[in-house]
Amino acid sequence: VELLRSVIKNNHDKDAVVEQVMQIFDKARLGELGEEIVQTARKEAISIMDQGMQLWKEGKLDDAVTWMRKARISLPSNVRVLFNCAQIYISKLQKDGINADLFNETREALLQANKLAPNQKRFAQMMETLSTMVQKEDETGKENQAE
Repeated sequence: VELLRSVIKNNHDKDAVVEQVMQIFDKARLGELGEEIVQTARKEAISIMDQGMQLWKEGKLDDAVTWMRKARISLPSNVRVLFNCAQIYISKLQKDGINADLFNETREALLQANKLAPNQKRFAQMMETLSTMVQKEDETGKENQAE
């Protein structure tokens, strides 16, 4: 049951996966339990994501980063969580400047998302944003050294 709950949490927005999980419960004659588990797991996944995104929208970047780190640990295969983490991390990097650890964490989240769901437009856009940030940081560093 815990494995199926985890599958739902990490794939809450994939109807085909939800249907397969429900078939497993139905075959075990636990359809009602399955419905309850699926609904609860979906709500939990959405709530975890929404909380981090709400903090981000409120401009509480440090809190949003902390929250999304926990979300990523809790839902390591949830593509939407990975992309939302990356978005929040990028905002933090843009606001505070490049921090190697957070930059690497952002890149890892994006690469994991791409591994789970290849060729997403959002992946390419965010990787481009990271690349541009590094180029600007390099240029700024060179200008400061020249002075």
